[in-house]
Amino acid sequence: MSEATRRLQLRLLETLPGIAERVLQGYQDHTDSPPPEAAGDKEFTARQSAGKAALAHLDALIKLLRWAEAGVSAELAAESGTSGSAGDRAETERLTHLLREARTALGKIEAAR
Repeated sequence: MSEATRRLQLRLLETLPGIAERVLQGYQDHTDSPPPEAAGDKEFTARQSAGKAALAHLDALIKLLRWAEAGVSAELAAESGTSGSAGDRAETERLTHLLREARTALGKIEAAR
């Protein structure tokens, strides 16, 4: 894996769980709130389109998060047999923590689907 790809995957693991949680919460808020009483066809269509856009956004986040998780998991698996310095162990712990957060976020999203 190139260093640029690794940096991207790490950045995604650091940021996407929180973003995905906010998108999911926004979608849930959207679907939990009833449409306005006087909503006509135009408002109904706009509301449905907003919901579909939120789901498409969430789907893209899930795919990116899974890609990042798979890459970092593979990297950790490849390095698991090597003993390194304290800095290497700290980085491994950080990556493990990021993976745990990503998996937790994915689990919440899957449970809400």
